[in-house]
Amino acid sequence: MFYLRKVYVSVREERAWEKMEKLGEALRERGIEFARSEVPDNDNSSARTQAVTGPGLSTHGQAAAGPGLSTHGQAAAGTGPSAYTQAVTGTDPSTYTQAAAGSGPSTQAQARLASYIAQEGVLWIADSPDVVEALMEREAPVAAYFHEWNREEAFAMAGFALEEPQEVEPEYLERIYRRFAGVPWQILETPRCIVREASLSDAPCLEEIHEDPQSRRFVGGLYTKDPTPEGPEAYRPIFQRYLDEVYGFYGYGIWVVEERRSGTVIGRAGYRPHPQGIPELGYVVAAPYRGQGYAYEACSAILQYGKEELGFTQVQALVEPDNAPSLALCRKLGFRQDGLVEEEGREAMRFLINL
Repeated sequence: MFYLRKVYVSVREERAWEKMEKLGEALRERGIEFARSEVPDNDNSSARTQAVTGPGLSTHGQAAAGPGLSTHGQAAAGTGPSAYTQAVTGTDPSTYTQAAAGSGPSTQAQARLASYIAQEGVLWIADSPDVVEALMEREAPVAAYFHEWNREEAFAMAGFALEEPQEVEPEYLERIYRRFAGVPWQILETPRCIVREASLSDAPCLEEIHEDPQSRRFVGGLYTKDPTPEGPEAYRPIFQRYLDEVYGFYGYGIWVVEERRSGTVIGRAGYRPHPQGIPELGYVVAAPYRGQGYAYEACSAILQYGKEELGFTQVQALVEPDNAPSLALCRKLGFRQDGLVEEEGREAMRFLINL
């Protein structure tokens, strides 16, 4: 499912706009509007926006590892994905009205301006550092556009960028929009599972999964290794920070695993950044779903994703010696043992796999 509905491009160089033709066609095939658009100036009393046609284009209008987990353990069923929280809605560029002339824009015009800039489902692409900065100040989803005519300009404020638009897939722009809108990325699908980023609304069911005795023994709680008197609610801001900083900085982390048929959260799996520089595979499975091959199914696909999408060449797993299910899983996945290490005050067997 795509949340992205429109892409507006603010570009100064006509030749750079022409390079957008293939991307525009790909977006239109997905039902996503694509237009060249000026960004209204908040200080201009006659601020306006217009869509302009281009060749063949339609004008239709880090953090620390955080609450990760290792393969020390497996682990109750939870809820499905969080509901999407809508962004501010606004007007289409074709219906954007000019502000009244005067010393500055009226309050009504300012409101229209704000709603236009931050429309629901809209992503901006801009080739000017000033425009990118202005859009970010207005909390609008935006990506910088690098090309041969602006290479000397600095885009230090940009969190996302593209350089060769003819090679960009619509899915990449969808992910940029989702990151700004706070919508979890879907990472991959298997025959029985969906692997996606976690959201804060997942916290209660993940806390329950981690409180299972076997999970507590080998993995610990979602936030801390041992129970704390404060209760889990006190730690949810830490979980949110993990989601923002780890996912946002690394582009990966420990993800949520859902059962496709029911939409139930059945565990977590993914990669934890490790100080040695080798990403660590981690997983936990809710008690009712253990022994049914879900861990192998999800982890196999995650290893393939690590190789093909993240460029990993080697992955490690740390397993406590008495955790027989996880030892068996590592061997089944093709890991080889590589000695013993001390991890968080416990002895663990280290496994490696070359991808």
